[in-house]
Amino acid sequence: MHALLAKLLDKRKIHALTDMTGEERSKFDEWNFILEKEELDSNQLRSFCEHQIALIEQRWNKEELSEKSITKLVQQHIVYKQIISALEAPKEEKQRLIKYLEEMIKTA
Repeated sequence: MHALLAKLLDKRKIHALTDMTGEERSKFDEWNFILEKEELDSNQLRSFCEHQIALIEQRWNKEELSEKSITKLVQQHIVYKQIISALEAPKEEKQRLIKYLEEMIKTA
């Protein structure tokens, strides 16, 4: 655990991770993940986004939410999905190019 997070938990008198609410634990995990890593690779970023999407979808299913909360969650969901799409774009572009070149070879 990063020293800053340990200080924050101590200040809030949280002595164990199990003392946190689900939302607090989610935020703690996010912050800890960010603080502990020097640099993220694309797989780690994709994993992080997928985890956040899963948390958002759990909130949709479990909680009675206000319209404002739903709007915020939808916006977050869209952003995480777009990040994943951006990460996958080079692979999809490569696959399209391979298919195009194979077609050119067949017709030449």
